[in-house]
Amino acid sequence: MDFQYIERALRDINSHYSSILLESNHIKENSQITWPNYRAGIFSKTVYGSEYQKLIDSKQYSFLLFDKSFIQMFYEISGQEITKAKLAYYPVPLKISNAYNDILESAEESGLDIMEDLFFGVESWVDKGIDVVNTSHIRLDYDSKVDSHSKCHLQVGAINDIRIDSEKLLNPFIFFDWIVSKLNFKEYSDLTAKAQYKQDKTFHLKKYLNVEVHPESNYYLSN
Repeated sequence: MDFQYIERALRDINSHYSSILLESNHIKENSQITWPNYRAGIFSKTVYGSEYQKLIDSKQYSFLLFDKSFIQMFYEISGQEITKAKLAYYPVPLKISNAYNDILESAEESGLDIMEDLFFGVESWVDKGIDVVNTSHIRLDYDSKVDSHSKCHLQVGAINDIRIDSEKLLNPFIFFDWIVSKLNFKEYSDLTAKAQYKQDKTFHLKKYLNVEVHPESNYYLSN
C-alpha cells in the first residue's frame, strides 16, 4: 500500500459515498496525505463535546458526513513506505432522533445553545428529541518507529493505557466503509448494491499494510 493506492482509495470514497458526504477536505502535501492546517495530537482530559467542537471549527477532518460526524485520514510516507498513519472517526456528541433542521430551528428560536446545554447539564433536550451521549472518537494509529508497544493499534478516545494491537493497517476506503456501515444511513444500502462499488471494495480489501505485533502483546486484531 503506497500513495498511489491511498489516492485511489480517496477518489473512490468521493465517488461512491457522495450521497452521505457534506465535504471532502483531504489533500496531498509533500510526503503526506492530510488536510489543510493539519494539527497533530489529541485532546486529553477534555470533555468530548468540547474536543469535537474545536476540531470541527478548525476543519480538522478529511471527510465531513451529512450527520455532522467526521473522519480523519492521515498518512506519512518515506520513499515507498508508510511511516505514520491515523484513521479516526468522531461522532456527533448529541444523538438527535427527530428532524435535525427542526431541532436547530427550535434551538435558535428559544435562544438556547445546544453545546452549552451539553457542557453544563441543562435539561429538557430529551423532550425535543435530543439525547446527550457520553461518547468519544475511535482511531487506528500506526507509527513505524515505535518499539515500546505495537506499531499499529486501535484506541478509543484519549485512553492511552488501553491499545488494541492490530496486525493490519487498513486503507482509507475500507476504514471509511467500516465506519459508515455501522451508522444506519439509508443511503448506504443503496450504494452497496451497485456493481462498481462491489468491484472497488474487493480491490481495496486486498490493499493493506501488514504489521508485526509487539512480542509482549497477548491480544490483538487479526484475520
